Amino acid sequence: MLGLRFLYAAIASYWIVLVTTAAAGNSNHPPGPHTPDIKAELGPLLSRNAQIITPSSPHFGEFTERYLLSNSPEYSVVVVVDTEDDVSKAVKYANAHKIPFAAKNTGHGSWGSLATMKGGMNIWMRNLSKIELSLDGQYATVGGGVRIADLVQTLWSARKQTATGLCQCIGVTGSSLGGGVGPIQGEYGLGLDQIVSARVVLADGTAVTASEQSHPELFWGLKGAGHNFGIVTEMKMRVHSNQGKEKWTFTTLIYTQDKLEAVFEQLNVKLATQPAHLSWETIITRDPTTDPDNAILILWVFSNGLNLNAMDKYTKPLRDIGPVAVNTIITDYPGLIEALGYGLTSESCKPNHYGGVFGIGVTRYIPSDLRSMYNLFNQITSEVPEFASSYAFVENYAPQAMQAVPARSTAYAHRHFRALPTIVLLYDAPAAVPALDAKVTLWGEKMRTALMKHQQREESYVNYAVGEQESLEALYGYDGERQQKLRRLKKQYDPYNRFWTYGTIE
Repeated sequence: MLGLRFLYAAIASYWIVLVTTAAAGNSNHPPGPHTPDIKAELGPLLSRNAQIITPSSPHFGEFTERYLLSNSPEYSVVVVVDTEDDVSKAVKYANAHKIPFAAKNTGHGSWGSLATMKGGMNIWMRNLSKIELSLDGQYATVGGGVRIADLVQTLWSARKQTATGLCQCIGVTGSSLGGGVGPIQGEYGLGLDQIVSARVVLADGTAVTASEQSHPELFWGLKGAGHNFGIVTEMKMRVHSNQGKEKWTFTTLIYTQDKLEAVFEQLNVKLATQPAHLSWETIITRDPTTDPDNAILILWVFSNGLNLNAMDKYTKPLRDIGPVAVNTIITDYPGLIEALGYGLTSESCKPNHYGGVFGIGVTRYIPSDLRSMYNLFNQITSEVPEFASSYAFVENYAPQAMQAVPARSTAYAHRHFRALPTIVLLYDAPAAVPALDAKVTLWGEKMRTALMKHQQREESYVNYAVGEQESLEALYGYDGERQQKLRRLKKQYDPYNRFWTYGTIE
C-alpha cells in the first residue's frame, strides 16, 4: 500500500492557483526607462515597515521565487508594502516612471503571460496579513497577503471555517478572485461567494471600497475576473461555524491503469446524487512500487458527513472495481489537508520548478477522452525521465451552494462545472532547459486537446488555465452580455490595461 509520503509527492504542487496580479504597460507597450533612484524617491513616501529591495540584495530571490519559474516575471525592484497606502504610492510611482508592476503574494500564478514582464516592480503583499473576526462571529477581515493556511488555522481555532481551496501555501485573495473551488463549496459556495466587500487599489493608485453598495459593478467584476481591475488589499468574508462539522472521513483507493474507464464511469453515476458534504479527486501519476511500467490512478473520497460505515457503503461500487489498495481514516479538517498533502511543509508547497499547467472544465466525465489523455501522459513521462514528478488530476467538489448563486450575479461564468481535469508537467533543473520547455508546451497541449475532443466547446477555470491558448469566452463565459459588461468595466477601471499579466480582458 502506498503511504502518505507517496501521496504527498504524487500531487506535488497540485493546486496551482493565481496570485493577485497587476501590471503597468503590456507586451504591446514596452515600459519606459526606470529611475535609478527608486530607494531615494519612493522610500520616504512609504510607511516605516515598508522596504525596497533591489537585485543587488542577497535577499532579492526570497521575494521573487515562484512555484513555476518557467512563468517568472523579470523584476528590477521589490516593494515590500505594509499598508494599503504603500500599495497606492507604489502604483502611482510605477505609473509615473512607466514601470510595469505586479502584486505578488505566494507566487503560484501559472499564466505564461507573467513571463512577458521585463524590468518590473514586484509589489510584495505578504505583510498585509490581518485576519480579524467580527464581534458577531459572522465575518472575517482578511488582508491581501494572507495565505490559506493562515486563514484556516485562525478560523479553526475559533471554531469557524470558510470556503477556500485546499493547498495551504496559496493566497486567499488571488484564488478567490478567480473562483475559489474547494471541499466545502457544496455547503457554502465558492471562495468568491464569501466576499462581502473588498478594498481595491485601482490602476491609477486610488483606493476604493467595492461592495453591493459601493462600486457595485466593480464588485461584480472582482468576483471571477478580479485580476483585471485592481490590487485587493483587504476583503471582508463570510465565515461559518464548524460545530458539528469537525470530523472528516477520508478514503484512498489506488488502481492500476486498466481500471480507468470503470472508475470514471462509476464517478459519472455518482455525479447525479453527490451530497453537498462529499468530494472526490482523482490523481494520475507514476509510482514504480505499484506499477513499474505505467502511471496509476489514486482516488480520494472525503466527506464531512459520512461515518466509517456510511463511507464504506458509499465507496462499495468503487471498491468492487478492484483497487490494489484501500485505506480509510477519520480526521479533522486540518488533518484532512495534511493527509491530502497540501500542508505548508508538503511537496505541494515547494517552489522553483519548471513546467506548465493545462486545464479545462467539464460537466461530466468522458472516459474515452480521459483514456486518450492518460495514454499521452503515460508515453511522455516514460520517454522523458525528467517529467517523472508530473501528474494529472481531476477534482470534483459538490455543486449545491455554488449553483444556488444566480449565474449572472458575479463575473464567474462556470457554476455548471462538475469536474476540473488538469495536467501539470514538471521538471526540476538549475535553469530552464529549452528542449524540455518545448516538450512541456507540445505535450501539454496534446493532452488538453485530447480532454476536449468530445466537449461541446472549450471552457477553462481561470485559476488552472494555460493563459495563451484559451479564448476570452472560454475563460469568462460565452454569454455575449457578460462579455460586453466585462469589456466595459475594463475600459472604465483600467483604460490603459495596467493589469495585463493575468487573465486580461481585451
